[in-house]
Amino acid sequence: MVEQASSVRRAEEPPQALLRPSPVTTAAASLTNMGQVSPQAERSARSVASRKRLNVQYRYSPVKSHRGCLKYAIPNNNVVWDETGFSGVQTCDSSMCFVCGYKKQARNSDKLGNIIENTTGQYDYSLVTLTIPTSRSVYTQARVLQKAYNRTIKYVRKIVKSYGSAFEVSWANDITIDPKSMKVHLHRHAIARLPKGHNLDIDHILFRAWERAVRAVGGGDVVQSAYYFQPIESVDKAVKYIFKAATEAMSSQSKGNSFGNRIGWYGLADRILSSTGEVKERLIGIYRDIVDAMKGKRWFSLS
Repeated sequence: MVEQASSVRRAEEPPQALLRPSPVTTAAASLTNMGQVSPQAERSARSVASRKRLNVQYRYSPVKSHRGCLKYAIPNNNVVWDETGFSGVQTCDSSMCFVCGYKKQARNSDKLGNIIENTTGQYDYSLVTLTIPTSRSVYTQARVLQKAYNRTIKYVRKIVKSYGSAFEVSWANDITIDPKSMKVHLHRHAIARLPKGHNLDIDHILFRAWERAVRAVGGGDVVQSAYYFQPIESVDKAVKYIFKAATEAMSSQSKGNSFGNRIGWYGLADRILSSTGEVKERLIGIYRDIVDAMKGKRWFSLS
């Protein structure tokens, strides 16, 4: 069964997790207290949340660079702390990192918004959501999503080119988790661009291409009710929507923001920190599986 992609998600306010001090001389003296991420030292509420979530990354990530992010000083550099956060420390620059990933998506969101604002007179922009069946593991979902997307865009560009036009897409993955059923739903939000005056039924062309591609790579049958295509009315809202993870990083601490029982990537970290026992262990397993499944795969792209 294919689930409709959610728009806003909620996560509970997490307590701090405890980590043992590292035996290596690091920048942790500036970042932590007894090896524990100390968000009270940050002025920004967003940084507070990000650094709380790093406790999950430090303890449970299967990726070595995740476990060292912001812990170690850059050689021959001073560790500096100011209102913008810490500098002079090594980062993992991973899209799955709870600090680096947010920063990368926020930068891309600003960049894409600026591009669209300055080219709306030349191009038509549309918001797209591409989904796949969720009955498969996150490993299969990650493989299917990547292969089906590549096939789809290659085919659509070929069709559009035959009409003397050009088709471009900027996209970002999104993921939701149901803490009750532990079902993971990986999907993709995108903004598609065509030159004005193209006269193509790109909505129909794109969905049919996606439907065939998902089936061809072993993803099963998609349903049109879980597919979304709509011309952009608000650039700011559209850009924030495709880079939902960046928005979630700022909003998931608010209990007023929710969509059913599902949580997103940052909400998963918050839920791990606030859970105990078997539930916590199952959530940790989901976190590790997602990180493993996305190794070597891009989380977002500006066309």
